Amino acid sequence: MNQMFVRRLRLVVALSALALLTACAAAGVMTTTDPAKKLTDALDLFDHLDRPLPAERFIIEARDAYLASGDRVGLAESYRIYALFLRSVAVGEFADHYRSSGFMDASITYEKRYSGALTYLSRAEHLYLEAHRSDMLSNIYFHMAMVSQLNGNLADACAFLDRSVRANADYSAGHPAAPVEVPQGYSSFREAIDARKKTISCP
Repeated sequence: MNQMFVRRLRLVVALSALALLTACAAAGVMTTTDPAKKLTDALDLFDHLDRPLPAERFIIEARDAYLASGDRVGLAESYRIYALFLRSVAVGEFADHYRSSGFMDASITYEKRYSGALTYLSRAEHLYLEAHRSDMLSNIYFHMAMVSQLNGNLADACAFLDRSVRANADYSAGHPAAPVEVPQGYSSFREAIDARKKTISCP
């Protein structure tokens, strides 16, 4: 068996394995054309089921649908979810895959995924501000803080936590009847943020 034949055989086997992986990645997940449902499914896949491969595809499909329809708020949400995907534990567990094959956004490498997450959160922030969706800003800044902490930038993390508190207070002042989502175990959003600040030794 000559070397050329062996190399071709290995290539065929590798391509077949890749095709099988792609086909099986979303097994068990109901297909949908609704981009909002795609994002919900993606969040569940990478946050609870440790299945980042189909999750990323769903997020990108949702993003493309929102771009095509001109839905700027939907686009912002797709950017926010992609940022959460990039910083997720599930992606870390597939480190070898992402180091060798990369992400669907080819500008992001595995080693720079936290910087990529911050970029996507910044894009989401811009679109939410543009759409006057101030209700989403405290969440955006909170996740910016978490990603900054993962990236080793504790000063930035503390600053984003402060911005999250201010954004929450500003929105609550203008919408006193609006419910505020408070993390379990805390009596207020401010208390939860103060606890996080203490954890990372913010001044």
